[in-house]
Amino acid sequence: MILILANISTLIAALIFFAFGIIYFYKSKSLKNHCNTIQNKLEDANIESRILLFALMRGAGGGAIGIAVLTCWLQLQYSKHAEPWEPLAIVIANLLFYLPSLNAMLLVKSNTKIKPPVFILSLAMLFIIIGYVLNIKIINQ
Repeated sequence: MILILANISTLIAALIFFAFGIIYFYKSKSLKNHCNTIQNKLEDANIESRILLFALMRGAGGGAIGIAVLTCWLQLQYSKHAEPWEPLAIVIANLLFYLPSLNAMLLVKSNTKIKPPVFILSLAMLFIIIGYVLNIKIINQ
């Protein structure tokens, strides 16, 4: 039962990161919000500025998709083989994405009118931590 809860928690987090990644990778609404904040229209921005905005958004989106896939794979491998290093690898990998993203979002939040999804990504990280605790209980049984 604990393994099922650990799987659910970790996979919910991965799903949140995956959805975030898809939105940032494929949608341009966020880019329009960023342009409105700097009082420019996306269409009026020069090509270099548009490329920079798209590159930053796609980089963040691709990173989120990548971490979601890695998290799913590691958790599913842990379900099959229960290697003791896998829960820690899940936490470390997610922190490597989450902490720089949190830093960037807090910087945006404190210096602009944009409301980045701090709560959503923090919720995903909370699910990762819950999954970690549950996975560790399996090892200690």
